[in-house]
Amino acid sequence: MSKTISLPIARPLAEVYEFLLEPRNYPRWAAALSGGLEHVEGRDWRAETPYGTVTMRFSERNAFGVFDHSVFGEGEEPMTRRARVVPNGDGCELLYTMFKRDEQSVEAFESEVEWTATELAVLKTYLELRDGGSGELGPVPVPPG
Repeated sequence: MSKTISLPIARPLAEVYEFLLEPRNYPRWAAALSGGLEHVEGRDWRAETPYGTVTMRFSERNAFGVFDHSVFGEGEEPMTRRARVVPNGDGCELLYTMFKRDEQSVEAFESEVEWTATELAVLKTYLELRDGGSGELGPVPVPPG
């Protein structure tokens, strides 16, 4: 079972992709990483989350808008998120695919998808409302409602 969240972002693809390639930006929109990320080596970063210490392994820069990343705790099998940014008019479309793990209930998977969709909505709001490409990364705006 899988679910792909598709989200239009009214910002240039290159700007969104560059933002997503930088692991230090993830705490700006991913609540579980609000404590920040610490670089370990290579493409690996470590974070303290409400679920314990995790390592995140980020994909390398590429020409296809791919920013996959894997998350895993000590001795755990990596859980990979497949993510892409593709052109969509003057902006772009974020495609974020999640797969249900064998040991995960359907209800738990659906809850995780809903949580992730909320985080991605924060990302969209942040990118669309931040200072017009000047690179100023102020506080994360709170989405309406």
